[in-house]
Amino acid sequence: MIDTKLLYLSGVGPKGSESSIGNRLYFKINNPAVGQSFSDHIGIQLSIHYQGSPNFNYNDRASNNPNIIKYLNERTGPFTQYLPVLFAHFKSNPNLSRPNIEIMISPSGVGGYDRNVNSANKFQVLLIHMSQKGKTRLTLDENNSVKYPSVYFTNQDDLNDMVDALYIFLNDILPKNPQLSVHFGPGGYSHSNLNPKSKSDCRAYITGGEEKYGVTYSKMIMNHFTGTVPLLEDASLGGVDPQSLLVRGTSNVHVVDASIYPGTLSAHPVATIMAGAERASDLLINVIADPSIDTTSAPSTTSTTKAPSDAAKSPTTAPETPTATASKSPVDAPTTSADALSPSSDGIVQTTTAPAVDNNNKPVPSTTDSFKADRIVTSSASIHTYLLLGLALIIGAIAVLV
Repeated sequence: MIDTKLLYLSGVGPKGSESSIGNRLYFKINNPAVGQSFSDHIGIQLSIHYQGSPNFNYNDRASNNPNIIKYLNERTGPFTQYLPVLFAHFKSNPNLSRPNIEIMISPSGVGGYDRNVNSANKFQVLLIHMSQKGKTRLTLDENNSVKYPSVYFTNQDDLNDMVDALYIFLNDILPKNPQLSVHFGPGGYSHSNLNPKSKSDCRAYITGGEEKYGVTYSKMIMNHFTGTVPLLEDASLGGVDPQSLLVRGTSNVHVVDASIYPGTLSAHPVATIMAGAERASDLLINVIADPSIDTTSAPSTTSTTKAPSDAAKSPTTAPETPTATASKSPVDAPTTSADALSPSSDGIVQTTTAPAVDNNNKPVPSTTDSFKADRIVTSSASIHTYLLLGLALIIGAIAVLV
């Protein structure tokens, strides 16, 4: 989400929609797709009671000290995979062509302040909708922070699917093991008033609240954000150019994270993000190495945006920060970054590039006239840190080339 916020505050977005997105915004560069199709996997969670004797408790740090030492010294033992997570998938509707619900099981517990729901014989079950339809526009609050997206169970089809999934899990899947029962969930310790055999009560669990005993159990954010700066073939729709990952309307801003995927991924996005980052390194190498590649889709080579007043002047005033902002000119010139954005006397923020100099501080002629500005590669802090692998490839490739 941070890349969308940075673009908004830098004057890139759906022109004419500023007042409905945030305060003191002015979109100098019109990109209709920026921030308009936010999506995330949605889920609920339960705590399940196991009536047998647990053979290992990851949360018992004291008794696990020998196993921790074993892992540190030998890289063996149970802590080679800390808090192992198990996955399974099923259909909320038998007529579907493929499973749309994921069961994620973790021994870590559901959290909250009630230790009773996180004891050694309780474990966490997440039911995650992997093919949801709900999308929404990202907006900013008065402090220019991203508002909580209204995408979680606001789509009626998504809600109905999750009601069916919860009902199937409680009545068809869980009873297969007689040693398992619901502790936190419909019919359990937390919601004893809800009948797990009633679909209306399953719906009430999902829609009746979001938190109890400090446990967030519905409308859960999965941090699988996509769609806010999508890859689009049709340039008139905005978004990102698939051939260069260039934000349309700009001449030097490339986006490399899950926000470029136009729709929801029907799996956890880590592998796809890594693949996208590796592909991005190839694309950006070509953009830099071949001056004939047209990367000047902006109205001019200088990005200009109306300078917001007070705290909104710079994207760096918000609490979020990008995971990485890589900026390197084709020769060893001082690089352009967010710190180089400054308002001019007419209230316009201008991106400037310092002249290239050699070790003796003498000007160096530019060999890539088509470059015209430093490259800025942004990736969102909300996206998994695995993306750093791809970004390292990109930054390394740029360093080799220059």
